[in-house]
Amino acid sequence: MKKFSRSIIRALFVMAALMFSFYSIHAAANEWSWPLGKPYPGRYEEGQQFGNTSFNRGGGRYFHDGFDFGSAIYGNGNIYAVHDGKILYAGWDPVGGGSLGAFIVLQAGNTNVIYQEFSRNIRDVRVTTGQTVRKGQVIGNFTSSHLHLGMTRKEWRSAHSSAFKNDGTWFNPIPVLQGASTSGAVSPKPASKNFTTNVHYALHTLGGSWLPEVTNFDGTDNGYAGYPNRQHDLLYVKVDKGQLRYRVHTAKSGWLPWVNKGDKNDIVNGVAGIPGQAIDGVQLDYTTPSGEKLSQAYYRSQTTKRAGWLKVSADNGSIPGLDSFAGMFGEPLDRLQIGISQSNPF
Repeated sequence: MKKFSRSIIRALFVMAALMFSFYSIHAAANEWSWPLGKPYPGRYEEGQQFGNTSFNRGGGRYFHDGFDFGSAIYGNGNIYAVHDGKILYAGWDPVGGGSLGAFIVLQAGNTNVIYQEFSRNIRDVRVTTGQTVRKGQVIGNFTSSHLHLGMTRKEWRSAHSSAFKNDGTWFNPIPVLQGASTSGAVSPKPASKNFTTNVHYALHTLGGSWLPEVTNFDGTDNGYAGYPNRQHDLLYVKVDKGQLRYRVHTAKSGWLPWVNKGDKNDIVNGVAGIPGQAIDGVQLDYTTPSGEKLSQAYYRSQTTKRAGWLKVSADNGSIPGLDSFAGMFGEPLDRLQIGISQSNPF
């Protein structure tokens, strides 16, 4: 009887382990998965998002070259391989003078994925250099306040010479883990779209927090502000030169007043929207600096109700054949792309 009971317990344990492993491996419905066994939930604590940020740097904007998964959301536990691949390095930080703690580099096709700062104990590294791993396999233990995950297509040691530099070395891991291709992914900088100025913008999830700021398209057609299949209630937009005004539409309140400033910390004058009311329309109007050739704000959106980008808009309806605003009334907007150019960059 005892032998039979032990067999049942072992079987239940194996089934539970398989169920958890299946969840971890298939957390993202594509060839990529999540490093902590569940998707990024769209809210944020204890760390920095990717891109230009002022987090914990004395209030000055600087470029953060990865995404920090905070233990306030995820707790501590296992760290998983986000893709099939080979471990290029596993051990103590070899590039930051020890300051980055436990350190793992996973080669995933043409992308090097760097795990750092997840532990101050070398025993929390559970793979070895040269080892082949599968997506969802446990590679480490998460015992610190956050896991910093970086992605680059450059050789990983040389990539770290571009730490905190917006030079095209690093790109945002979140869209990749959600299923976007890395083939054109680079960091937020004007690329091949003939942008005449940078435009920076971000959306706030309804009932959640601000999502990472986007510059232009983050250098790739897959770059956008927003979170797929989520509703958003606040937007801020700002440009490096020229003047831009913007406004949003909600089903409850219609078109809200124009906003001329982009500052997520100024809820009165620096953002468009009303907390708790889903945005279903966005309108922009760009004024070119004196003496320069005419540029306009080109932008487009998707909604939670249908797949694919809606028609491109130009300013507030200045070009025949293009829409005068982005969105579809009655359908909450879930992502947004903006580029300032002399011609349609889409």
